[in-house]
Amino acid sequence: MTIEELTKVLEKSWAKETCSPGFREIWTKENPSLGQCAITALIVNDYFGGKIMRCMTSTGSHYYNEINGKRIDLTVDQFLGEVPLYEEGQERTRKYLLGNEDTKNRYLDLLKKVKVKIHMKRINSKLKKYIEQNIFPSYQKNDLGHNLDHILYVIERSLYFASTLDDINMDMVYTIAAYHDIGHYIDAKNHEKVSSIMLLADDHLKEFFDEEQIRIMADAVFDHRASMKGEPRSIYGKIVSSADRNTIVDLPLKRTYAYRINHNPNGSLETIIEESRQHIIDKFGKKGYATEKMYFDDPDYQRFLEEIATLASDPIEFRRRFIEVNDISNKKPEREKFLSSIYLIIKNDQGEVLLQRRQGTKLWPGYLALPAGHIDEGENAYDAAIREAKEELGIDIKIEDIIDSYVVNRTNKSLPPYYDVYFELSQYTGEIQIMEPEKCSELIWSDPMSLPEDMIDFEKEAMEQNEKGIKFSVTHADNEKKLIKR
Repeated sequence: MTIEELTKVLEKSWAKETCSPGFREIWTKENPSLGQCAITALIVNDYFGGKIMRCMTSTGSHYYNEINGKRIDLTVDQFLGEVPLYEEGQERTRKYLLGNEDTKNRYLDLLKKVKVKIHMKRINSKLKKYIEQNIFPSYQKNDLGHNLDHILYVIERSLYFASTLDDINMDMVYTIAAYHDIGHYIDAKNHEKVSSIMLLADDHLKEFFDEEQIRIMADAVFDHRASMKGEPRSIYGKIVSSADRNTIVDLPLKRTYAYRINHNPNGSLETIIEESRQHIIDKFGKKGYATEKMYFDDPDYQRFLEEIATLASDPIEFRRRFIEVNDISNKKPEREKFLSSIYLIIKNDQGEVLLQRRQGTKLWPGYLALPAGHIDEGENAYDAAIREAKEELGIDIKIEDIIDSYVVNRTNKSLPPYYDVYFELSQYTGEIQIMEPEKCSELIWSDPMSLPEDMIDFEKEAMEQNEKGIKFSVTHADNEKKLIKR
């Protein structure tokens, strides 16, 4: 690495939280080196050695480096033209600078950011582009605790932990972190298994890794959950498991609230708060499952555990913080929110309709169902239909191929209400095939006038209603219903 390359990394790493406290309130992205001199000098010394020097400016002391008799000052731009009194500079030791607790903590924070960015630059660019374009978009389907922001956070922490080890494949570390929660929207309870299967099934990864590396990555994804029994099978599993730990107290308060509102929308506020507090105690308390199996030294996580355990032990303070973080007291009652899905009715030359056998899914596993999917944020129903046809069946359809449509307002036993949009197609381009084997075990053609008993009830009902000329109907579904095999 050259000093110029390190400079570019530092410029992207300086932040308000790494700024010296005395200048933090006036720090801006336009003057990013403000208040960063001491910790920057320490990092330059980490990579290039030499001396750490201290001199004075009109605003106080200033630190820079001297390497082989040459002055290196990466933060001089903060003074906007003022020249520090270099001629009065004196050498300072690392021990002197790190003796200040605030400087030490800011240095460790900045060092972590620098190491992550250096390793991120070294990730195979083609692999990185593939994951950013084809894997990251799937995280839009996940909940708050497993969305893309969380994945990027785990990637950064994984790369940092990996940087403390020898003989680690950083491309593998990056890929494991990128895939580790991808199956959460399919089956939250078993998402580590689904995510592992999805990684194994991704043939594109064979371009970058051999079979043994892919197996190790799939095992690491499977082993990442803190609640799993036993130890991760490889160091890669230990890296992602350790990285998949939150260090910000407010986040679990938001996640538990979002989870309970979604799964028990009619629950009282006091019930939601107490259930959330008990969940946090079970997870982060003295004997909580998330306090064990941490395989790297992580002061941030230890501080988080201490803070959240203290908060959860005080019901009154927990209630106050929970309401504040989730902005509950200032919220007006919201109208009920609806989700939307599309369903594709595709018939062959004999007039039979295409059905999929669901597998590996939390909802209606084992049942036959129409090809279907959620309407994602930013999409309309047509967009979703075109996308799902390609994703699930490998075929291309056009809006003008739709010859019939109808809508069902569906309420559910323990899910939000849905508006389901059914589209019947006249034609398509391509060969129908199973594109998502982790979610579909077989495709069958069935007589629409005699649909199978093991087809999802509300889909069958919707098709029957349409045969009667009813284009809009209301129904209720038991989303917890299990298939009874005879």
